[in-house]
Amino acid sequence: PRDVISGLSTEGNEWVVVQSLHLICGHEFYRMVEEVRGLSIRSSIGLPLLTEPRDYYDVAEAFRCFVLEDQQTAYVFVGHGTDHPSWTSYVALERIMNEVIGENTFVGVIEGVPSRDDLVRRVCERGFESVNLIPLMLVAGRHYYEDLAGKGNSWKEAFERAGRRVRVEKRGIGYLTDVVEIFSRHIEEALDLIPSHS
Repeated sequence: PRDVISGLSTEGNEWVVVQSLHLICGHEFYRMVEEVRGLSIRSSIGLPLLTEPRDYYDVAEAFRCFVLEDQQTAYVFVGHGTDHPSWTSYVALERIMNEVIGENTFVGVIEGVPSRDDLVRRVCERGFESVNLIPLMLVAGRHYYEDLAGKGNSWKEAFERAGRRVRVEKRGIGYLTDVVEIFSRHIEEALDLIPSHS
């Protein structure tokens, strides 16, 4: 971002909007904010996907498309995770998804809390026979292939060892129009901070 913004400044731009593509306000988001601070051009930051309560409810509504009318299936959304205090965003999202979609929706993370072992235990205790794993990531990249669906110690294998049938969604959430619209709203909110030049 620093190189791109420096180039925009050289071209004579006075203000830049930097839109985060992070899901939560964790370490990486704050590193991005620090990187653009102190440049010769003023900046306005578009916030991550899950920032204010409205975002959580809008994301929950967007995720309805993954959940069928099947009460025997658990829908487990798996994010990257963080040791930043914003780890609670995942817990909050699950709580709101339970309210908006249903009690058969769960949120876990690859690194940190809520952990894979915790999710396997909770899903089994609730008696779900099958599990749909959905990447809580913009794209289904390395974490998808290694940690969710891979061989060796993946989430898929952990649920299969627990005797559950498992299906893994092959796309991340970045293709959902409603998710894109949330990011677009955050860009608009960042633009609103820029004084108008009339």
